[in-house]
Amino acid sequence: MIARKELPEPPLEIVFESPSYHKTNPRWKLLGVASLVLVLVGMYGWDQLSQTPVGEPVSTGEVALLEGSGIVTPALYLQEEEPHVDSSGEEEEVLSWILAAQKVETSDPSHAADLYRRVVEFQPKRIQIWKTIGDLRLQSGEDGLAKQAYQTYLKEFPRDASVLELMAEVEIRSGREEEAARLLKRALQESPSARLWFLLGNCHLARGNGPDAIQAYQETMQLDPKHTEARYHLARILEEKGRVREAIAILDGGEGSLFRLHRDRLVAQAGGIPAKQLFQRISSSTDAFQLATVASGFHFSGSFVEAKTLLDRAVTFQPDRVDLRHNRGTLAFELGERDLALEEYLAVLKMDPMHGETHFNMGILYEREDQLEKALSSYEATLQCIPNHAGAMNNIGALYLRVGKPAPARMLLAKVLKKDPAHASAHVNLAWAYLMEGQEEEALSSLRKYVSLLSPDHVDPEVYEKISLLEQKVLDKE
Repeated sequence: MIARKELPEPPLEIVFESPSYHKTNPRWKLLGVASLVLVLVGMYGWDQLSQTPVGEPVSTGEVALLEGSGIVTPALYLQEEEPHVDSSGEEEEVLSWILAAQKVETSDPSHAADLYRRVVEFQPKRIQIWKTIGDLRLQSGEDGLAKQAYQTYLKEFPRDASVLELMAEVEIRSGREEEAARLLKRALQESPSARLWFLLGNCHLARGNGPDAIQAYQETMQLDPKHTEARYHLARILEEKGRVREAIAILDGGEGSLFRLHRDRLVAQAGGIPAKQLFQRISSSTDAFQLATVASGFHFSGSFVEAKTLLDRAVTFQPDRVDLRHNRGTLAFELGERDLALEEYLAVLKMDPMHGETHFNMGILYEREDQLEKALSSYEATLQCIPNHAGAMNNIGALYLRVGKPAPARMLLAKVLKKDPAHASAHVNLAWAYLMEGQEEEALSSLRKYVSLLSPDHVDPEVYEKISLLEQKVLDKE
């Protein structure tokens, strides 16, 4: 809110909460689908998974080695060696360690690894045993020791793609995606596979490297067109980058109801004739989940009437869903149906008194009606539910400006910007606080930052005029 008439009113934030199923951690942390691997490993064993042909989709971002891990035991190496007799008895002792290790590989993998470690200490030329040690360390959850074992093995066999992949998965589990990406690239040079490209895409995604993630997922799909996770991740990245029609095309190639559902959401978001046809088809649905998902697409495109129509229908089937009632209230507010909006928000808070975003939206509703005390109470309730909620702190700061109290406003806005330096509304409101206190250079700096965060068509011309005036004043002082 602005305290001076000659300055434009900064935008207040209205949060449209997406349906709960749509909240996948939208910056998406690493989506390795560990649970799928655990189930498959339990059913078939690691060895069968590791031998899956390229054409069969196998994907995970986690390392999971369970019973039946396909570990190559030193007994196989002994069969390859020439018979050897050690009169000193050392060879007999080594063999006893190997046999003892083989007996406890499944029941006590850590102890088995310790026994094999004795073997390579006495007979360092048995380099391949280090791979077995690494596998056993993974089974026992000793990732650090597994990595050390694999590193020793790779000194002699640096081109073993399977071990490079296992080391990469260890790095992924430790949050070291950059190192994991380096290992995966080495593995891809030796043995390209859809699985390796998918893991590399996940690493790029976790690091916020969208272009490289897109390329990696595209390579995954080249090798395995049915790779579900790669297709889904690729569509989501393209959507985030505004390439909605490309994302729709990617989802078209997927199989299953989930792909069709998210494709419909993007069709609604893209607008045009396909969106109108979709609305006619979906408006008779009895599936609240489907109605809510497509409604979120229409809301995103600004088609509030269509979105609310679908949500009205969804609420008739699931009236106790908090997200449906919240979103319906938000759409009613945006369509000017104030009483319905308030009714829905109050219904949400009756079901969930700690629903912070509903408190926040109620604050906006009250503020637009100049009920400032109720607005302030709602924003404070938001902070009780969601501490450091940037929108609530920004709007409380705007309320302070509105009643002529720049000092407390400035303190709150500074907290907002510490939490989110790209919060455009906080920058412009901070500029107004500085102007009320006569700090013109600081105000100029805040307004410049505000302008840098927005595209030119979203900046009020009065802001540019104010910047010009302040620049001239600063020059005159010099």
